[in-house]
Amino acid sequence: MVNTQKESELKKLFAAFGRRPFKQEIDVYKEWADGCSPDVVKNVVTQSINHEERLPTIAKLRTLAKSLSPEINNYSMNGIDDCLFCLDTGSIPYLYGPNDKTSVWHIIMMGCRCSIGQPISGVPKYFDRYEKLQFEEETKQHPFMNHCQMVTDIMNQRNKEINKNS
Repeated sequence: MVNTQKESELKKLFAAFGRRPFKQEIDVYKEWADGCSPDVVKNVVTQSINHEERLPTIAKLRTLAKSLSPEINNYSMNGIDDCLFCLDTGSIPYLYGPNDKTSVWHIIMMGCRCSIGQPISGVPKYFDRYEKLQFEEETKQHPFMNHCQMVTDIMNQRNKEINKNS
C-alpha cells in the first residue's frame, strides 16, 4: 500500500504536468511507487519534473529509479538492468589462477541467484560458494565497468604479465 508521502509525490508529479489522472491511471503509478522507497519516489518525481517535457511513463520512472539508486550503480553501467549481479545473463564470472590443468588465468561462469540463473545441471551457483562478488571493490572504483568487464579486464592484465615473464 502506498503511503501518504509517496501519494503526495505522485500528486505533485501529475500536477507539474497539468494532468488530472483517471483512477486507473493513478493506481498504476501507485503500484510502481509501492515498490520503491519514499526517497526514491521523491527523487524520481523531482528529476522528472526538472527534466521531462511531459508526464513520464511507468517504464521511464523505473529506468530513472534504477539509475538514481546507488546500490544498482555499483554493479550496472547504465543502471537499468534488472539483476545487479549478472546483468540479466544468469551467469557470474569467477577468476581462477593458473593450476595443473592450465598455465593462464581463466574464468569459470557460475549461475546467478536471480530467476534467469536458475539451476542448470552441473553449473555451480556463485553465491552458494562465495558471499560477495570477486573484485567488488575494484568494480565500485570503476563505475564505467560492470562486474563481468572488470573480471575479464583483470584476467587479461594478469595473463599479459605471465606472457611478459615467459
